[in-house]
Amino acid sequence: MASSQTNVEMWVEQADISKIAFKKAPIRALDENEILCRIDSFGLSANNVTYAALGKSFRYFEFFPVVGGKGDAAKYGKVPVWGVATITKSRHPSIKTGERIYGYLPLAQYHIIKVSPSGLTPSFFYTLRDHLPEDRKVYNQYFRVTGDPFYDPKKEGEMMLFRPLYWTSFFLSDYLNEKKHFGAKSVVISSASSKTSFCFAWMSKQRGLSTIGLTSQGNVAFVKSLGFYDSVLTYEQLGQIPAQDSLYVDMSGSKSLARKVHDQLGSNLKRAISVGLANTGESRGTFPEGTELFFAPPWMKQRQEELRGTLLQLMIKSWAEAMAKVDDWVKVKRLSGTENVAKTWETMAKGRTPPDIGYVLTLSDSATGQSKL
Repeated sequence: MASSQTNVEMWVEQADISKIAFKKAPIRALDENEILCRIDSFGLSANNVTYAALGKSFRYFEFFPVVGGKGDAAKYGKVPVWGVATITKSRHPSIKTGERIYGYLPLAQYHIIKVSPSGLTPSFFYTLRDHLPEDRKVYNQYFRVTGDPFYDPKKEGEMMLFRPLYWTSFFLSDYLNEKKHFGAKSVVISSASSKTSFCFAWMSKQRGLSTIGLTSQGNVAFVKSLGFYDSVLTYEQLGQIPAQDSLYVDMSGSKSLARKVHDQLGSNLKRAISVGLANTGESRGTFPEGTELFFAPPWMKQRQEELRGTLLQLMIKSWAEAMAKVDDWVKVKRLSGTENVAKTWETMAKGRTPPDIGYVLTLSDSATGQSKL
C-alpha cells in the first residue's frame, strides 16, 4: 500500500554546490525492519560544505543516493547532515514510534532507515551500507537519545552543531599526541574561526602546545575572544609565524595557503596535516609534497580496538567539558522552512557565515510542520 505522505529533499549540483534544488516526492511504504523518521532539526556548518565539496571523491554522495529522473544522479547529490529525528512509523519489532534518534541523515524532511539485524542496543542501532568501505561504519550508527551518553536535551542544538566536528578534533588531537606531535612544540591552524579548528586548538592548548591561529581580518576579534590561541594572524601576516618547530594543521583546503606556510616554516615544519575544506573556492590544485590527509574514522576504529573499555569514558569526559563552555563559543540560531535553508546554504557554501553563530535548521515550516513547496 503506497503512503500518502510526501517528502522534501535539498539537492546540490555536483559541479557547483552553491546551486541547489528542492525535490518533492511521495514516501514509499515501509519494508520489514525499516523505520520512517521525521527529521526534526539538523546542524549546518562548514562541515556539511566539506561533505558536499568532497561528495564524489570521498563518496559522501553515496550515503543517500539521488533517486530521480534521467540524469539526476549524475548532476545532483544529497548533502549529509547530523540531526535529530522522531520515528513516525516502524516495522521493526524493537523500535517504537515516537522514539527520537540522533545520527547521519540527508538534508530532508523525512528519511527511511533500514535497521541492521545486528548491533542493536538500548543506546544505538546500525543501518547497513555494504557498498561503502568498512571505515565509514561510524556514519551508520544511530543513537537512541534515551540511552545516548552524549545527549542533553538542554544542549540539543549545540550537540548537532559540534558533535561530528568535535570528534574530528578529538581524534586528530589524539593521533598527534600518540605521534608525540612529531617533535613540534607549536601548531599553526588555518581557518582558525571554524568549529573544528578551534575545538582542536582548545585540545592542543590542554596538551601544552603553543597555538597559532590563521584567519581572515574580519574574524580576528572572534578568534582572539575564544582565549585559547596564543597568537592570531591574518592570512596577510604569514611572515610573522615564528621560526620554531611546528605542525601545520590545514582546515581550509587552500593549497596556495599551504604552500606559503611551508615556505615560511621551511625546515621548522615537522608535519603538515590536511583535515577539512572550509573554503571550496580554494580546493583545486595540489598540496605541497609530504602533506598528510587525516580522515578521522580509520583512526577512531583503531583507537576503539586499542582502548577498548576506556575510550568511551575519555570521550564522555571531554565532551562534558566542551559542553560546559560551548555557550562562550557560539550562539545557536534556529531557522525553519526551505527559504531559510536555501539562504543559509548559499551563504555558507560561499564561506560568508559569521563564526559566532551556529545554525540549527529544519525544512518544515515551524507553524505548519510542512514544507511550503
